[in-house]
Amino acid sequence: MTSIEKIITALYGTILHREISDTELGERLLNIPANMEVLDYALHLTDELLLSEEYQGKSGLNSSLFVVKDVDIFYAYKFLLGRLPESEIIYSDKRNSPNIEHLLETIVNSEEFKSNRILKDTIALRRKPHDFQSASTSHEDHSKKIIVLSGCQAKTIADLFQIKSCLTTVPHLFMGGAALNHFVTTQGQAYLENLKSFDLIYTQKKALFDTLRNNDILSDRVRLMPIVEYAAFQPDQIYVTSNITHERIVGPLGEYQSLIAAAAFYSGFSQAKCRSLFHPSVYDLIGFEETAAAARVDLLNQQNTTGYPLASLISLWDKKGKWMRSMNHPKKFVLSDLVTYALEQESIPVARDIDQYVSDELASNVDWPVYPGLSASTPSDIGFRFKLPNALVPTANAGVFLTLEEFIDATYRSLAPYNLSDVHIKRLDRHIDFDSVISKLANI
Repeated sequence: MTSIEKIITALYGTILHREISDTELGERLLNIPANMEVLDYALHLTDELLLSEEYQGKSGLNSSLFVVKDVDIFYAYKFLLGRLPESEIIYSDKRNSPNIEHLLETIVNSEEFKSNRILKDTIALRRKPHDFQSASTSHEDHSKKIIVLSGCQAKTIADLFQIKSCLTTVPHLFMGGAALNHFVTTQGQAYLENLKSFDLIYTQKKALFDTLRNNDILSDRVRLMPIVEYAAFQPDQIYVTSNITHERIVGPLGEYQSLIAAAAFYSGFSQAKCRSLFHPSVYDLIGFEETAAAARVDLLNQQNTTGYPLASLISLWDKKGKWMRSMNHPKKFVLSDLVTYALEQESIPVARDIDQYVSDELASNVDWPVYPGLSASTPSDIGFRFKLPNALVPTANAGVFLTLEEFIDATYRSLAPYNLSDVHIKRLDRHIDFDSVISKLANI
């Protein structure tokens, strides 16, 4: 017996716990690629046997992989197509799939999946690399290399820097809560070597800015931009966070919830009663005008820390109507104005009339309406239209909206598993006296 025959026989015995038949052995020997090394073939065969239905059935590991259940179909449709199976016919058909892999391949190869914009955005060839290491070591024929380290606004800011400055690439790094905390506590040690290759480092995160300012090499390169958080258009927007998991509770519009709807739910109000609370008298009662005023002060205060002329910029933005999609998602022209100012401060020539070629990344997410009657000074949408994030709808190439009634119903269902004592409420980083809001609604 040759060495390769011994290896094949041993692998069958060790993995499948049986002897290989002469026929199987012969087929295996005939199908070994001519140029494949013995060790490489052994590893290949090991993987093949471990993934085989025979091994899965005998070992009991992942045996359900070969039985397609309704729950598999439900989640495959939900997460790959952004919708639920529309009928029992779908379930009865897909249960006949030989295994889960086949089910997923069928969905991924469908026209519906291929035409989904979310998929296109994920796999399309981008005009700039997202890989930090590649971007930081690439060669460019420009005097300035720019990188953006920030939160949800970072990608659009980076894209605007790139196109307005005519740079080949402007990479960005998303700095959410966990990443930001790690950066600050470790003094950015994992990033410093790469950041040294950039001439300008922009961030909206004050803690990150302060950390880099303490670095002798990078202190002169880091720039603090305003973070555009402004609840004046959407003072009803809040985060509802579980005290148990410490994660934000996802509602019909992702992590964004409604203060009125949440307070109505925990007050035990019917959905019809909740609908009646969306009224100017209630907005006044729970202090939406005060929320709007405080939001303006908070944003203007960043003028002192960043040097950006926010008073004049806000005045210009106000003339364009609603300029926030949510309390922390500005429209593209807002970020464009900040990027233009940033480039001008560095004496970098700015390309004009070119913003339309940058994808509005935040536009594909939620868009919260300005409530009719909220304020005489702010333009209102026609009625209540709550835009869903594209990833949650089947027709991802068009905006899909919920009516107020649909929004309330979905909110109630999202909060149903949580008791009032299990949650806490914030608007951005500000704590809200939720008990006080509930108390005020009780008198209506």
